[in-house]
Parts: sequence; C-alpha cells; structure tokens
Amino acid sequence: MSIRWSKHIHLSIIIIIIIIIIIIIIIMIISIIIIIIIIIITTPPPPPPPLPPPPPPTPPPPPSSS
Repeated sequence: MSIRWSKHIHLSIIIIIIIIIIIIIIIMIISIIIIIIIIIITTPPPPPPPLPPPPPPTPPPPPSSS
C-alpha cells in the first residue's frame, strides 16, 4: 500500500507541476498580448498635457540681523 501511495503522490506532484507550468505559460502569453495591445493603442503619442502655471516666485528671505 505504502509504495502505491508514494507513487500516486509522486504522480500527482508531477501533474501539479505541469499544471503550474501551463498556467505560467498562459499568463505570460496573455501578458505579452496585453502589452502588444497597449503598445498598439498608445503608438500615436498623446499630446503632452498643458503645463501648470509656474508657482509665484518665493519672496527672498529677510536679511538676518546678525
């Protein structure tokens, strides 16, 4: 019994590893497709946003009375 169980456990571990590898490959393919789609969508560069008005100049610090 114990030998059969160990074989079964070994086989299940191999199956789990194969499933994990397949899932990782699928995720990589999906992410590559998403990246390609994003690149295709953003190929025309969007116009740069208007620059905010410059902050008012800071007044010079008062001269130190030393």
